[in-house]
Amino acid sequence: MRLTRKLLARFGPSVGQQLTLATTLPVVVVLAVTGALLLSETQARYVHVARQRAFTHLVPLAVPCARALSVHAVDRLDGYLAEAVNVRTEGIQLLDAQIFDTHGDLIASVSAAQRSDAAQSSSSRQLQRWRADAMRSAHGTWLKQYDAPVGPRLHISVPTISGLRWGTLFATFDIGPLEVEAERTRRWMMGIFVFVVMTLIFTLRLALSQLVLMPVSELARSTGALRDGHLEARAWVPGQDEFSRLANNFNAMADELQSYTLSLEKKVDARTREVEEQKQQLEAVNRRLADAVSKLERLANSDGLTGVANRRSFDEALKFEWRRGSRNPHPFCVVMIDVDHFKHYNDTNGHQPGDVALINISNILSKNVRDTDLLARYGGEEFVVLLLDTTKEAGLKVAENLRSAVENADFEFGATQPLGFVSVSLGVSSWPDDADAPDRVLECADKALYEAKGLGRNQVVGFSVDLVVEQLP
Repeated sequence: MRLTRKLLARFGPSVGQQLTLATTLPVVVVLAVTGALLLSETQARYVHVARQRAFTHLVPLAVPCARALSVHAVDRLDGYLAEAVNVRTEGIQLLDAQIFDTHGDLIASVSAAQRSDAAQSSSSRQLQRWRADAMRSAHGTWLKQYDAPVGPRLHISVPTISGLRWGTLFATFDIGPLEVEAERTRRWMMGIFVFVVMTLIFTLRLALSQLVLMPVSELARSTGALRDGHLEARAWVPGQDEFSRLANNFNAMADELQSYTLSLEKKVDARTREVEEQKQQLEAVNRRLADAVSKLERLANSDGLTGVANRRSFDEALKFEWRRGSRNPHPFCVVMIDVDHFKHYNDTNGHQPGDVALINISNILSKNVRDTDLLARYGGEEFVVLLLDTTKEAGLKVAENLRSAVENADFEFGATQPLGFVSVSLGVSSWPDDADAPDRVLECADKALYEAKGLGRNQVVGFSVDLVVEQLP
């Protein structure tokens, strides 16, 4: 298909050429592949016929040769071979024959004509390998070669067996006449193929011209005239096919266009009023859309359960604050908060009371941070607070206030917790004291939180370098 598209692009805008190529190219490709397969099969068939005739000629000769070898009557072999060389077989001619014993020594050899030394030397190595394999084979073997000076040759080997194997009979056949017949057949098939292809192309071209090109040309003429302002232009395509229906639809469209053009001036004022009304409606829709976008932005930046900021919003705020601090140095703190034993709370009381507890905790935390600070739900039972323009010392105090506020709050199932009340663990890190990048600030706060949970939970721990060393495996 890619080749078809490239050829169509090169053929230009002619619809006839494009349709002809698009319809005939796949068929031609299929016929070409089929023709190639038929030619290959024909060649293989002729080689098979030559091989069968050669074996039919040689196998009967192997029997008397084996008997002569078994009684050591070597003098008879030349006569057998000479008689075989003089026998004519349709399409092939025995050129020479040799008999080798089981040790690979030549015992007898007869040749109908002296072969060229060049041809022998050019194929001697391949023949030697084949003969070596044939002497070890228990069955007849064959090898086809093409000697440039003399043409195609077929080499046949037949084991000479009379009770025991006494040697191997080798023969070389000239299959030139059979190859000529095969070439004549191939040319005949190629002629038929070319004739079929040309007939197919001509037929398709003629059919496309009558069925497609003439209607398309008429439609192109009519549409061009209409484009140039001739509103009276109409297309004439007889028949009941798709092109005729298309022409009728075009004519109907042209009638409506002409009628509409004539009455257009009368409708200008009405259309203008409609446009003004639509403009007002569009402005109202735009206002509603802006409100909806604002609402979507709030939903995208806030947690669906607690209503506080979500992780995405917090990450963006942290990066912005880090960039602002890089230009105009000022400290800020990150407080990581984790609800202690929250899985136990959920497993004991259910997920709905757990959601209520998270909402209450977020409300408590929100009331104990400034409006300029950012509280976010970081995931699950984890919260995080970004304290702007806050030193680490001040951040630890804020974290302690948050811890105490949660501990002293009244939760419905707080007594079921392992500590007897709902509590949180907090880790505090600051910039630029503890880290020089946003993700490093979070990582330091998380390490401090990990330490607070390891110390028994319900505690506040500030990050220090010692925590990194203690947490190394």
